[in-house]
Amino acid sequence: STPIKSSAASDVYKRQHRKCDYLFVYTSPLSCVYIFVELKGTDIAHAITQIGNTVNLFYNQGYLKDKKVIGAIVSSRHPSNDGTYRKAKQTLEKSLSSKIKSFRIEKKNKEMTYDPINDKVI
Repeated sequence: STPIKSSAASDVYKRQHRKCDYLFVYTSPLSCVYIFVELKGTDIAHAITQIGNTVNLFYNQGYLKDKKVIGAIVSSRHPSNDGTYRKAKQTLEKSLSSKIKSFRIEKKNKEMTYDPINDKVI
C-alpha cells in the first residue's frame, strides 16, 4: 500500500468526519469548560452529529479528561423540537456519558450566552 501524507490524510478525515464550527474554552482557577459550537439553519440533528465527531476527536487526543463539555447549537431559524433531534441528543449524551462526566447539549435560537458563574446557557 502507498503511504498517505499527513495533509492528505487530514483532508480525507475532514471529508469523512464533519466537525463543528467553533470551540471556546473558558478557564478559571476553579474550572475549565469546553464549549463546542455548531451554527445551523434547521438541520439540528446533523449539528449534534458534528458536535459528537469533534468532541470524540478531542477526547481521543486526551484533551477532555475531567473537563466540563457543552455542545452548543445556535440556529438561525427555530426548528421544531421533533423526535429526530431528541433521539440524536439522547444518543450522543448516552454515548459520551461513559467518557465525559459532565456533558450536555444546549440549543438556542440566533444567540447564546454562557454564564460561567452559574454554569448556565442563557
